[in-house]
Amino acid sequence: NYPVSLPVTFTLSTPNQPAVIDADVFLGICETICIPVQTRLSVDPAADPDNADDTALVKASFTALPAAAKPDFGINVLPGNHETLVVEASFPGDPQAADFFVAGERDYMFGTPSRAEKDGKLIFTVPILDRPSTTPTDG
Repeated sequence: NYPVSLPVTFTLSTPNQPAVIDADVFLGICETICIPVQTRLSVDPAADPDNADDTALVKASFTALPAAAKPDFGINVLPGNHETLVVEASFPGDPQAADFFVAGERDYMFGTPSRAEKDGKLIFTVPILDRPSTTPTDG
């Protein structure tokens, strides 16, 4: 068990004005299964603006973030069919170290991806277990 920091940046609609940040948080903690966690946070940045411990914690959280993705990291969606999502993964490093996870939304449900190497490329095939009756048109 290790603590987890999730650094975020907020942009205020009216800078230099008092503000309280209220956030509803919903996320999944995953290892072999995902367990949903939900909470509500309220932060008043003006409550203790010069707190050195808070400043150090925020700085350490941002420092621990991975570097921005580079052009050799990403996926390309390949032609599949109504029952599978097929993607080609590209990234630096050992292909055996790569995992692929797909979260369903808008009534999509996905199965466990299978991995294959084809022509030196890493391919993941993901079963589409359920989908909405009509294709979403908003992205």
